[in-house]
Amino acid sequence: AALEDWRSADEAAERAEHLSGCFAAHVGDATRALFGQLRSAWRIAGYPAGDAALAPGGLGEIGDPHEAGESPRVSVQFQDAMHTLRASLPLSSPFGRHALRLAITLALATALYRGFAIDRGYWMTLTALIVLKPDFTTSFVRGLLRIVGTLIGALLASGLSLGIARGPTADVAFAILFALLGYWVIDVNWGLLGITVTAYIVFLFSLLGLPDHAAIASRVFATLYGGGLAVLAMFVWPTWEGKRAGEQLAELIDALRRYALLVIGAYADPATFDPAQIRRAQAAVWTARLEAETSVDRAVGEPPQTHVLPRKSLLGILAATRRIGFTVGLLALHARLR
Repeated sequence: AALEDWRSADEAAERAEHLSGCFAAHVGDATRALFGQLRSAWRIAGYPAGDAALAPGGLGEIGDPHEAGESPRVSVQFQDAMHTLRASLPLSSPFGRHALRLAITLALATALYRGFAIDRGYWMTLTALIVLKPDFTTSFVRGLLRIVGTLIGALLASGLSLGIARGPTADVAFAILFALLGYWVIDVNWGLLGITVTAYIVFLFSLLGLPDHAAIASRVFATLYGGGLAVLAMFVWPTWEGKRAGEQLAELIDALRRYALLVIGAYADPATFDPAQIRRAQAAVWTARLEAETSVDRAVGEPPQTHVLPRKSLLGILAATRRIGFTVGLLALHARLR
């Protein structure tokens, strides 16, 4: 069915090329550009799922159905995974530093709660695991929201315990209520999640026979220790994304340069046209753009003094790379190469 749809679309595009009238040229150009975007969208959606061969060979770099048995999808994914792993292992990588920092922090949290016999101290290790992230901004914000949410949740649970007649029915009702609220806000705000999780645990433990004040105290202190330890680890050995954002933008610009040279070079000398090489260059641009956008997004939330480039410059360069890809028309030029 997919091949039939592509053939129908190809026939429609072919008819648009042979229209007559004052707007014929414009319609032909617009159709080619639109068809190129459609091919790109098809490849983005289909290639990772292994369906790249569903598109006919005449549609550009998507692939030839006769070569479906030679699909390099598995080997390419494995090579990409190994390349990502090798790039992330050194301590010069923020992910390599995060792995070591996280391992040390969790080991220290576990040793502390066991050494000092902290009641339900595993919450301390769990909080440190949840709070500590590769970048400073996320770790700091999560740690702060987690701690504040836990304190508010403890106060809320205490108020409900004192103001409402207690018993198994009330404990079950409140546990279910806060569990549902937790699922509702899990992707909204870490502070709200901390409130609901803390209240849920307090009522759940009360149902199991643990006194309210004991459950609240254990939860609050363990969260304070774990969150504080995670934030301290980030302050002792921080990862400033502002220093990395410039490098990521440079890699994106370099990937765009290689992609543009291949596309424009194919127009200058058709004998050099290599669909597979251009496809790899385009994929490299997508990867570099994703990493650059993530890096800049994290960097703008950090203190300005940690930035190698001003915040305005980071956002401006990122916007300029988008114009190169879309406004200048690299994608449209690529789509028309065949």
